[in-house]
Amino acid sequence: MDSSSQGEYTIASCANEIKLWHVPTSQEIKSFAPHKSGSTINCVRWNHNNQVLVSCADDGDVILSHQTGRCLGHLPTGTATSSLPPAVNTLAFSSGSRYLCSGGASEVVDVWDLKKKEKTRTFAGHNGSITALVFGKSDARVASASDSGSIIVHSVVTGTAVCNIGNQQGFAVRDVKYSPHRSALLASSGDDKCVSLWDTNTSTLIKDFPRVHHESVRKVGFSPVSNSLLASVSLDKRIVFYDLNHKRTVKQMLTDYSLTCFDFHSDGVTLAVGSDKGHILSYDLRKSDQPCSKLTNAHSSAVMCLHFMRPLSKGRRQSVDGAAAAPAPQASSSLFTPVKSASSSDPISSSSASSSSSAAAAAAAGFTPHASLPGSDLPLPPPVTGRESLPMSFSTPIPRRSSVGPDPASAGSTHTATLTPVTPAAGTPATAPYTAYTAEGQRATGGPHSSFASATPADPASSSANTPRSFTTPSTSTPGEAFNVRLATATMSAGGAARREGHRVHQEDGAAAAAVINISADMIRGVVRDEVGSVRAGFKEDINNLHLELIRQFHLQQLELRGMLESFSDKYEGLVDEVKTLRKEYEQLRHTY
Repeated sequence: MDSSSQGEYTIASCANEIKLWHVPTSQEIKSFAPHKSGSTINCVRWNHNNQVLVSCADDGDVILSHQTGRCLGHLPTGTATSSLPPAVNTLAFSSGSRYLCSGGASEVVDVWDLKKKEKTRTFAGHNGSITALVFGKSDARVASASDSGSIIVHSVVTGTAVCNIGNQQGFAVRDVKYSPHRSALLASSGDDKCVSLWDTNTSTLIKDFPRVHHESVRKVGFSPVSNSLLASVSLDKRIVFYDLNHKRTVKQMLTDYSLTCFDFHSDGVTLAVGSDKGHILSYDLRKSDQPCSKLTNAHSSAVMCLHFMRPLSKGRRQSVDGAAAAPAPQASSSLFTPVKSASSSDPISSSSASSSSSAAAAAAAGFTPHASLPGSDLPLPPPVTGRESLPMSFSTPIPRRSSVGPDPASAGSTHTATLTPVTPAAGTPATAPYTAYTAEGQRATGGPHSSFASATPADPASSSANTPRSFTTPSTSTPGEAFNVRLATATMSAGGAARREGHRVHQEDGAAAAAVINISADMIRGVVRDEVGSVRAGFKEDINNLHLELIRQFHLQQLELRGMLESFSDKYEGLVDEVKTLRKEYEQLRHTY
């Protein structure tokens, strides 16, 4: 059988230790004892993604363990005034495993917010040890039962008791379950040997099933598939099934052991039951009444609780040992942080997860965030050398600059060039003037011993910036003068190309810095969007629960007002009849006297 099937049919059982079993093959997968030696573990529950098991025991501890058996932390259930914490008998997870309820000998129900790592509410009202807990279908209500016979339903939103029911004889209630198909339908069972159905909206008893069992009914549960099937197990060794539509029993199965607990698999046809001798039996309701597998002596004492792994989507299937399970979360010294699935809403580390995911996306796109100022460590492109950086064409046009002040494009540059006059060719008078160009591209005229002087262009209109020109020699120039002009032109072209290359590099640096800033802004926006979405979802859930509570209160007040009006109407009719009778007597007396 593949690992996904093994994960689907894994069940957790508890007595003095916790064991994980693969039901079809009766194979033990894992065994561990997170509580103190000798303590009886009363309840065990899987979280919503089957990664975490929470358990409670007579030692008063509520411990969260990974499916591999590793302890993740515990809840501080004790008080500062008590030396020993009271025993915890039962636990209940909300649908998303954010909230956890616990109850026991303290006679109160504690609601823990595992996301905030704190106790959010405490519900009182019972006069005995709490024996069972269950969340409602929408997680807005918590039903609790005690060994004094009371069943109280509290609103998680308002913190008040909205329903107080139970048996009047004071028999202990052993289990309560909400229907997964009808939000207000609650089933209970206990030492009165009855199974009862309640409407928690109106606090009324819908149906009692007396004399079905002959001993205490230990557990009751609804089918996860059929909205009309209910089952119960008892110490009288029987499993009884009920038809809720016709409100009658439909089947009974007799076993060889007194039964203490059971659980439906999510397929609706597989049922596992535990006995007081430590045996675990599994049944296929489509087949005969005989168990299809049997775990003999699974525990050395009575099996206190059974819980199948919860159903997961195909992409999120988990397994135990043999399959690729998610890594174990880190242990917590005080309170447990819920393990998050690929899709959950966990919530504690959403900011860091969003940041790392954004950083990973940036790295995948080829960006690397910088810790210093944007662009300070960005790698510069390698310098271009040779012919690519210095185009040596003598006819290359260069910008013509004004005769006053330096070139704006080369402001701050310290580059200068000096030209050495060339001796005129033979036959040229020594005193003949010659024409040369300075490093700035200005024309100078002088004798053989004169220095280069700045010359103002003859045409003022030609001094506009960025006007290309080519230098030509006058008709009277010598070959030495022509060579001097060409050399000056090449040197100035090289300087202009170098400046343009530097300007391009600075532009690329600015573009890269802007890209890094945009990536950082996207990351921050993603983190803020995730946080705002989480807060919005929480507000929406609270508002929906508040609306439901207001509607329920309005309905109750409407029923009370209707009853008062009916009573007043009856009294009014009685008064009218009495007035009529008195009027007749008055008329008779008047005629008589």
